[in-house]
Amino acid sequence: MKNKQIIMGLCGLLLVGGTNLITSCTNKNPANNSSSSLVSVDKLPLDRRITYVTNNMINDEYANAYTKESYENLINALNDARSVLIKDNVTQEELDSALASLNEAVNGLTPREVSNVTTGQISSFIDSMNGNYTLTITDYNVSKDSPVTRTYKAIENAYYNENNNTGYVIYDSYVHSFSLKDTNLKINSAVIGDSWTYPAYILANEFYDRFAAVFGKTEPLSSNGLDVYGWPYSKHLVNTNTFVIDNSNYVAFLLDTMFDVYSYDFDDLSPFGNYVGFDLTDNKLTAYIANDSKLTDVTFKFTFSDINKTKIDPLTNYLSNNKTYSSDDAYNPTSKIEDILSKNSNEKYGLKVDVYNGKDGINDSVDYSVYNVVNDKAAYWVVNDKALVLNNDKTYLAKFENNTITMGEENDYGISDMNLIKTLLSKKDNLQYNSQIDEYFIDIKDSPLTRNALAYFFDISNNTNYTKDDITKVSLKVNGDNELVISLWTKYKKTSTDRDGLILTGVVKQYEGVSISSFDDQTSSLKESLNKLITQYQNVLNEPVKYTTYSFEKFKTIYNKAQELANDEKALTNDLSNIIKLLPLRYNELELAGQSFNENGVNDIKAAYNNLYSDEYSSTPNSYKLSVSYGDRTVEYVYNSSYYYNITDNSGVIKLESFLYDFKIIDGKVTLLSPKVTVTGASQRYLSRVASLVGSYSSLTTDDEYNDLSFTRISSTNDYYIKNPSYLNFFEELYESSVSGLTVSTSDNKITFKAYNSLKLSSITDETLLLNECLATATVSEINSANYSVLDEFLSSSEAIVSKESIVSYLNDNDFTSYSLTKNYGDKTLTTYVTDKYYYSEYENYNEDEEVFNINVVFYALINGTVKKVTIYFDNQHDSLYGVESVTINGNECTSIADFATATLNNLKNITADSLTGTSRFNYDLSDTVFNDLLTLTKEDSDEYESAKITLIDNSLLISFDDGYGNLAARYSLVSNVEGNSFYEFYFNFIISSEEGTLE
Repeated sequence: MKNKQIIMGLCGLLLVGGTNLITSCTNKNPANNSSSSLVSVDKLPLDRRITYVTNNMINDEYANAYTKESYENLINALNDARSVLIKDNVTQEELDSALASLNEAVNGLTPREVSNVTTGQISSFIDSMNGNYTLTITDYNVSKDSPVTRTYKAIENAYYNENNNTGYVIYDSYVHSFSLKDTNLKINSAVIGDSWTYPAYILANEFYDRFAAVFGKTEPLSSNGLDVYGWPYSKHLVNTNTFVIDNSNYVAFLLDTMFDVYSYDFDDLSPFGNYVGFDLTDNKLTAYIANDSKLTDVTFKFTFSDINKTKIDPLTNYLSNNKTYSSDDAYNPTSKIEDILSKNSNEKYGLKVDVYNGKDGINDSVDYSVYNVVNDKAAYWVVNDKALVLNNDKTYLAKFENNTITMGEENDYGISDMNLIKTLLSKKDNLQYNSQIDEYFIDIKDSPLTRNALAYFFDISNNTNYTKDDITKVSLKVNGDNELVISLWTKYKKTSTDRDGLILTGVVKQYEGVSISSFDDQTSSLKESLNKLITQYQNVLNEPVKYTTYSFEKFKTIYNKAQELANDEKALTNDLSNIIKLLPLRYNELELAGQSFNENGVNDIKAAYNNLYSDEYSSTPNSYKLSVSYGDRTVEYVYNSSYYYNITDNSGVIKLESFLYDFKIIDGKVTLLSPKVTVTGASQRYLSRVASLVGSYSSLTTDDEYNDLSFTRISSTNDYYIKNPSYLNFFEELYESSVSGLTVSTSDNKITFKAYNSLKLSSITDETLLLNECLATATVSEINSANYSVLDEFLSSSEAIVSKESIVSYLNDNDFTSYSLTKNYGDKTLTTYVTDKYYYSEYENYNEDEEVFNINVVFYALINGTVKKVTIYFDNQHDSLYGVESVTINGNECTSIADFATATLNNLKNITADSLTGTSRFNYDLSDTVFNDLLTLTKEDSDEYESAKITLIDNSLLISFDDGYGNLAARYSLVSNVEGNSFYEFYFNFIISSEEGTLE
């Protein structure tokens, strides 16, 4: 029938079109034309197209086959074409344009989406599966040509992997693992889950929501989850029964159905696919993971069969006949503990324990190992590169790297405080057995020594998020390899029930003959090395006249200390280790008699400082260059009273119109990045503070308590040592705690600093004798003559840095329907997000006293025409996800976010270049009207400020409030057309849609 209509339409087109064409050709009498200058036009193409569209496309079949919008576009284009065709004096251009528009409408016809099912029907079907089905997964991610097939069976309260014959089942209040091959069934101990913050044994009621991903049972794989997290982000594939979800979370949900086959990063699931599809055809469900939204590049296919008919008979029969879990006495640790105790005592023992941090220690890799040894040679505890060493009845912290021990400070707890043999294993007779989970507990509520020993032994304060006070229980059992397993437990914070959360698990790998030779032989090895040095340098003491008295006495002091330690049976390993490093250093500083050094160096240093400053009362130095070396890395700076620039890293601070800005030099031009705002505001003193990195002579020669410090010359150099590690501003890459002091020297109008660390020796206090390695060197040069041409030319120019026109253009070119205002607070920033849907302030959600964001989140949303206050409950202390309450301004409800904010950016948006005033090159004064609007929007105190300024930096507007004394203490970055707070955007939109009833 359709073909017949097309043929008849073409015939009609030829007849009508032919008549018009003949008339056009034969009508040549000028008297019959309205104008002697008539221009011939060709109507035939348009006429033919109109006829074809009318006869073939204007019918119910087309109306139903294409979307309403695209079909109405066709009708409108057709009517417009007919009008043009019969128009008097129509031009060829009008005819051609009408034809093009009609063709465009024809080509723009969009097919209606035709599906035999809806998302609601798919959800209902999945719910009706009741967690009973056989799932076959075709894994193309392994290989497109040779995919891997995996089969799983889900029945009530159990999930089974046919490929490896293992599964999980709810049994006797807990989730247990089991193995099943043919009819041979073995149900194992309860399972610990690590998918939430606090690992714990999985309770029966957590099987589907926390552990097993089962269709029709687990929330994301049921109607409850799909309606919230899935279908709102889905699109229908045209003319199919398939809906594709654009939410990567669902990629993870489907991967979870395979249990531990794949591990993934929840933030990047792209290696597995980006989209998930669900298809329900002929009452058969199929799911897909794919790389594309049209499911042409499928990575996984999920096929379901035997829905509500799947069985695992051996398991079902066993559970029917055995209502409670029958535990295995093989987990009983008593005999293993007795064996350990037989090979160790309270005084002499050795343990090596592999630790699994917050895991069950079955299939996971070891997080760290603990060695704890007390034998006839030494007593030590080692975790990774950290160690505690007992020496002369004191315990010292040490580093252990490349079999080398570096001794540190005395520790506040000792080796004896972590003795598990004495505090834990000796309590084997107090084991309390929990048969449901095969754990043997020891009550430590009234045993602080045991709790401390466990905390110190496992070093939980550094290796976990817990402290010793969090340990509430300890359990012991034997694993399948006949190894003792020690588990630490804390109160499970996700529930109010009496439940335990796992902190860590330790598996005792060795308890006989445990040792680390570097520690066992440490003292004898150190003394052997020290005696070699003593012999090497012994002739120095026989030649005192060969050296200056000053340097000889310093060396002699260290040499005598070395002999003392070599002969001391109770010498500290820390002292032995340090003296071995110090003796060669002091030997190298010996000065030969007759050598001369600058004994007047202190006055020279003071004179150099006098050149650095314009006068003795000035706090701002003259210009200079600074070169700082850290090993192979050198950083260069240049300073004058208007800038401080890191040449090496291309970053600096520059003073413009009394205020400071971070900047870079890009393509030879100074580019401002952001205002330099300190806790007290953009202080004019800040640049002096930054730029005066080399300090002043008075600060150099006093300590923090302003006590005078003496200068001591370092032997064999003109460097003078001062013990003032706080004087370190110019060593940006050093920490004060790692530096003991500095040396200062001067020559050729340069000042050179060196930062040192020191070692420690008992009874030695002279810091110059204890100096170890030079950590960094800094040289100040070109004093009062340093410059940087790019910066100097930038400062001396009168050209606008930011023009008024560019600010106005930015305002005109950007849409402020949504925007963000970010205020700098010292070293942090807090942002307010304003859209037409909601208002969210990080400042309101920030706890300034504790310097953390609140757990629950407050925002204001436009819901059904009025603004409401919404609180999202992330604290797990409420029955609902969020709460909604009314909010008023001056007793009135707000009908828009702008009403709630009580001001808009309209006045700012409408400023002109002429309305921006002041003599600044970039920071211009705003009118009082705009100033007042901005005060309202930022909620700043109007009593504190007199005016506002505006500039454009880094593609955002910078608004500053002036207190009337030249201080811009409050500065905001204003960014237009923001999409909102990206972290909470999903929550905000979900809640608004839920409350308005528009959630799809």
